Amino acid sequence: MWSLVDQYIAACNRKDVDDMLVVVHPQVEFANIAAITFRAIVAADQPNGLRKGQELTLPGRLEFGFRDGAIAKITDIS
Repeated sequence: MWSLVDQYIAACNRKDVDDMLVVVHPQVEFANIAAITFRAIVAADQPNGLRKGQELTLPGRLEFGFRDGAIAKITDIS
């Protein structure tokens, strides 16, 4: 299924709608969930490598659902 996602994202980056439609189900569902962007300044060094004073921004993500060998749901969460 990852190859479908890779094809979709590559086509999207090229703004090639025809190629995007090749890998999606005829009844594909698109959803865009908009929220806030979380930004913070790290208060103390963290074990995961974050350092005091570093800005932390949590980006959005895409979620994909599949049906009949095609992408059936695309959720853009930001």
